[in-house]
Amino acid sequence: MARAPEQEPEHHLSRQMTPALDPTTGAKAEPLRRLWPAAIAGTVMLALFNAQGLEKWAQRLPDSAVSNWIIVGSFEWKGLMEKLGPARLFEDVRRAFRDFRGA
Repeated sequence: MARAPEQEPEHHLSRQMTPALDPTTGAKAEPLRRLWPAAIAGTVMLALFNAQGLEKWAQRLPDSAVSNWIIVGSFEWKGLMEKLGPARLFEDVRRAFRDFRGA
């Protein structure tokens, strides 16, 4: 009886990805606590430079006393970031990127 040719198993990240291309192969498992500095830094960067996105996110929260407080805070934060400059910088970079893509 002839054996069926062996096929490589489907990859857990993508059907198209072969195990040779897997970026997690040989990666060392890290505890979740090592992620917190990056998560905090990313959140701070978004709060500083994407205050408009923070405001939009807050406006989509379900109605409650807490979400109303967050909405007011995000509106005031956006105004402060526009006044100080980081929000304008974000919009300038976004506009430049759109112009570059459209060219």
